[in-house]
Amino acid sequence: MLNLNLMQHCANILGEVLDFHGPADMKLSNYFREHGELGQKDRGEIAECIYGVIRRFRFLKKINGDENNYKKLVIAWLIKIEGRSIRDLEHELSKEEVEWAKSLKSKDTEEYTWPEKLSLPDWLWDLLVEQYGIDEAILLARSFLEPAKLDIRVNTIKISRDDLVNELAKDTTDIEVMIYSPSGIRIARGTSLSRNRLFLEGKIEVQDESSQILSFLVDAKRGMMVADFCAGAGGKSLAIGAIMKNTGRIYAYDISEKRIINLGKRLKKSGLSNLFAQKIKNEKDAKLKKLHGKFDRVLADVPCSGTGTFRRNPDLKWKNSIQDLDELNMKQLAILDEAKKLAESWGLKVFIGDHVFNQNNHFAGTDEERASDFQKALDNPSIKAIWCARGGYGSARILDKLEYTKFKAKPKWIVGYSDITAFHSHIHNLGIQTIHAMMGTSLLFDPAETKQSIETYRKALFGEALRYEINSSEYNKKGDAEGILVGGNLSILQSMLGSESQLNTDGTILFIEEIGEYKYHIDRMLRGLKRAGYFNSCKGLIIGDISNIKKNTTVWGGSIEDLVLDVVSEFDFPVLFNFPAGHETDNRALIFGKSIKLNVKSTISEVIFK
Repeated sequence: MLNLNLMQHCANILGEVLDFHGPADMKLSNYFREHGELGQKDRGEIAECIYGVIRRFRFLKKINGDENNYKKLVIAWLIKIEGRSIRDLEHELSKEEVEWAKSLKSKDTEEYTWPEKLSLPDWLWDLLVEQYGIDEAILLARSFLEPAKLDIRVNTIKISRDDLVNELAKDTTDIEVMIYSPSGIRIARGTSLSRNRLFLEGKIEVQDESSQILSFLVDAKRGMMVADFCAGAGGKSLAIGAIMKNTGRIYAYDISEKRIINLGKRLKKSGLSNLFAQKIKNEKDAKLKKLHGKFDRVLADVPCSGTGTFRRNPDLKWKNSIQDLDELNMKQLAILDEAKKLAESWGLKVFIGDHVFNQNNHFAGTDEERASDFQKALDNPSIKAIWCARGGYGSARILDKLEYTKFKAKPKWIVGYSDITAFHSHIHNLGIQTIHAMMGTSLLFDPAETKQSIETYRKALFGEALRYEINSSEYNKKGDAEGILVGGNLSILQSMLGSESQLNTDGTILFIEEIGEYKYHIDRMLRGLKRAGYFNSCKGLIIGDISNIKKNTTVWGGSIEDLVLDVVSEFDFPVLFNFPAGHETDNRALIFGKSIKLNVKSTISEVIFK
């Protein structure tokens, strides 16, 4: 509990921190170093107060009358946020402060704007609302007000995660095993690790789960050569080294000599011998040019705004501006441009759309901007595939803005799923094959669950044989069929009816997937396809993932499988359920426009691309 002395310390620190010049955590550490009389418990209470005030800074400043009285900020945080009573505090306050606190207790804040209530700068609030809508923006902003727990990566070179958990369990019960990172755990915030034996021995590293996941997404194997293009202090480089079991070679690059030195210190206790840290001048350094085409994997975790770390670094809310984000976008593009050259070690070249970082409300840029990027990719003869970053909605808005003459003369792969079905349908009618497969955003999924998605996408892209064996469902309608594979997302297929992008399914095998719909919506859309003749001369039907079904107030009364079979009951073609493709992490690649054999059996069914 903060006493008068600790309140004064808090006020002193806030006077240094709230100019937002330099990281708050560094200023706090420096202050504690200068005030050795403060014990561990005192430091914990002070740190909690400082970060609490920073998180709620705009709200507290508003309620404080916008005056720069740091002690009053502390009092306001204790009363309005922590819920402390004036009676508990009055012996620590002056008479004037007690009277002010009483007026504060009853102060009405309902008329404050949302960014004032949620302590966000106006520009950030506007961006959140623009991108996510007001309800989601409120939820996100509220999450920023909650402190983050401490994420830890287990150095599996030295200790297993299970053994590490057993070690920590001797001192604390607040241990959470991470869901997505197989080498991560999460412990209570405020836990000090600087003198912890496990930390000093290099058995654990502080690292966010998102960074740990990114290290696994690199998919580095034993003996490979890997480049970490923006290594920083090397957390991801060290994680990749452990994943590679201390084999192969990892080159960690950064422009900051200080970061490289810090990486050297961490490397010494990590037990790794396969990591080599080098300072570079910039993304065009000669050291990099010499190594083009040499690497098996390249990680380019380019500098970002830090907006994803507001829970851990709340001061960043007040240090950044919209101009800073614009500058970072330019820096990201420059780095990615160099990283794509290193990616040629995969035998690929990467072209990034001019407007890839743009945003226009729900969309990734205006219709004109998105159409411009797509048109350039369609027309460029050196581009062999267009890999869509994400779906959502918007493809239908630009279909008719595109000109396909050059594309028809020199076709290329169009890759994606969900809303990209609009392109699949339209381009199928041009007589050109497309790939229904994972998108860029799919790399955010658990890497352990996306191996098949990645591998089958690679096979489809490079012309390798595709053959699937699927565990049969009791609902399957057995039989054999051959035909051209077409289809995609049910909602999009239905929305194409009556347009020049509507599919002709005569003699084809139709694939369907869907997400986030009511059963009656799915029934309505399937019957719409039926009335349009989709099933009349169809050779077979493959049902992929139909996920996240919404619950209606009136119970439907049957399964999705029953619903589908009821719609197609009069047709004599095989029906395969549970094909792993759609909006789930296991999203197997399908080549639309290519002939397949469909063998639906009572045990293992087959989908074989000819």
